[in-house]
Amino acid sequence: MESFTHTKLQSSCIMLHNLLLARPLSDLFNALSLPNLRVLEARRNSHIYASWHHEDMQAFLARSMCPLETLTIDCRAVITDVQRAEYVSLIPSVEAVNYAYRYF
Repeated sequence: MESFTHTKLQSSCIMLHNLLLARPLSDLFNALSLPNLRVLEARRNSHIYASWHHEDMQAFLARSMCPLETLTIDCRAVITDVQRAEYVSLIPSVEAVNYAYRYF
């Protein structure tokens, strides 16, 4: 996937409805830079457990260097306290790292 930077986008909600799209979601994080992003929601509506693409999210946040205020991860994967702390250390402006592990 070709790299893309969107300099004006401030809020984004990425919804993954199909587990088979997990790799393209990772590819999206690896190609995208959003330097003005303030709110990001990443949600997966699947009844199947799958791992979270933590390293891809870290790389995306580091590359974007955005003034993120809120990060919401709502998926059927475990996000550890250490991973949440790593997001906060990458983006000091973040005020909330929301996480939900849903049972379907």
